[in-house]
Order: sequence, then structure tokens, then C-alpha cells
Amino acid sequence: MADSEYLSDLLRNDVRAWLGAPGPSINQNAASKKCQKATGSWFVQGQKFLQWKDGPNTFLWLHGFTGCGKTILCSSIVNNIYEHTASLAQSALVFYYFDFSNQIKAQASSCLRSIVLQIAQRSSDITVLNNLHRVYATGTPPIDELLEVLRQMLQSFQRVYIVLDALDECIEQEELFDLLTTMRHWRMESLCILVTSRDEPDIRNGLNPAKEQEVLLQNPAVDEDIVLFVVETLKNDRKLQEWSDMFPKIKESLTQGTKGMFRWVECQFQILHSCPSRGEVRRQLKELPETLDKTYERILRSVP
Repeated sequence: MADSEYLSDLLRNDVRAWLGAPGPSINQNAASKKCQKATGSWFVQGQKFLQWKDGPNTFLWLHGFTGCGKTILCSSIVNNIYEHTASLAQSALVFYYFDFSNQIKAQASSCLRSIVLQIAQRSSDITVLNNLHRVYATGTPPIDELLEVLRQMLQSFQRVYIVLDALDECIEQEELFDLLTTMRHWRMESLCILVTSRDEPDIRNGLNPAKEQEVLLQNPAVDEDIVLFVVETLKNDRKLQEWSDMFPKIKESLTQGTKGMFRWVECQFQILHSCPSRGEVRRQLKELPETLDKTYERILRSVP
């Protein structure tokens, strides 16, 4: 390794430690494990996604109710764009999962630092970021200056995809919408932003999307993804193999009661895992809770 490359690596490691940005890979890997090969194909092959992926300065908002599989679909999108950018010169994929169970990952400022770090890791020249580091080496840089550094670094790319999951799990909503508004107002032809969340008034007002910039995740294609998830889980889950003769009944019961909720199905599998006998499996299938909240109550009651 040349001395200049070694020095560059040292600077990048120094900047990484200084930014203190949470990594999104754990969330991405966890969500990807729940994906089957064809999960989300209806979306990534659809017109709105392709227009977002190929168009200039695009924005897309995917929204749906709690448990409908937004995060799982988001991981499919990330995987799709990862493959796409692998053969695309001067391109970058940046993604982030807000997570209310982790206070740091639930902050808008953490999201921005993560975006900056991911772009820096894909940039051949991070001079502007190093300069900011020198000025604020012992502290945290102001958001507006970090945004300006990001804007300058993005200019060296021909295409940048930013994918943000679960905006509703961010505890700094105002700051988050300020960040997104600023980035969208840059009007960069190379920049494509996709976000997911529940459809809440504050989020809708904060994003202010045009009609063609939103997708409701509640359609027959989502139900097909859920059926695929059920089939693959039954096939691959070792614990459930002892009830293999009951698979047709399990599949029928779980796919009929989903109401478009991935999370509901996940929870039913969790309950079936704890069943000590065939009779208990039958009872659980006969008494499936209608809602996600009632499912959570049942799980809590089963905890010793």
C-alpha cells in the first residue's frame, strides 16, 4: 500500500470515530432474513419504483399501517439498489433504519451522520469532510455545516440513492423533516430519496408529497408476499417440522387472518413455536387473535 493510501485510510478511520455514526447493517441483515427471493418483486418491478430509480431528482414515500411489512420491503429495495449500483459507475447507495428501541438510532442527527459516513466511504476525495473534522475535532459539527459537506460530496457522484426506513420511529421529527426538505431543495439530478413510514398527519405534512410520489402498501401483492413468507417458513423452520402433517391447516389459517400484516404472521409463528403438543397447535389455530394488539397480549400472557 502506498503511503498516500495509508494516510487516507488513517484519515477515514479518524473521521469515522469522530462522526460516531450508528451502522445500519444490523437492521438490514435482520430484515433481509425475513425476505424470500421474490418478496417485494411486485414493487421493485413496478412503474413507480423504476421511475424513481431511473429518473432525475426523485422522491418516493412508501406508507402503510403498523406490521404491514414496510421494513421487510425496505430491505428488498436496498438489496435491489445494491445490485443495481454494483454495475453503475460513480454511484452510491446509502440506507438507514430508524429504530425506536435504540435511542441513538432513533435520532435524526444520527441518520445524517450515518449518511455522511456512508458517502465518505464511497468517495475518492473527502477533503471537505476532513476540513470540517479539523475545525470540530473535539466536538460535534453543526447540522447545517454537516449538510453542506454532504452536498459537496454528493456532487462527485452521477447517481446517489438514499433509502430511509421507519420515519415514524424517529424521535426528532422536526429535525428529520428539516433535513429531508433541505436535501430535496438541492434539486440534484443525481439524488434519489425513498422513505417509509406510517401515514400520519405530521409525517404527511412534513413530507408534503405529490400524489405520484407516494405508494400505499395495502394491496393483493402484499398478501402474496405474506403467503410466500408463510410457505417458506413452514419449509425451512426445523422446530415446526414435527407438525408437518398440519402444514396445510397452518398455511390456511395464517394466510386468511393476516389482513396484510407481516408482523401478525411472525407473531403467530412465535406462538406456534411454543406449543408443546399437536392439540395445543390446533387450539392456537382455532383461537387466532384478530389484531396485532391482541396477539401481543397473548404472547405476554404466555411469558412465565
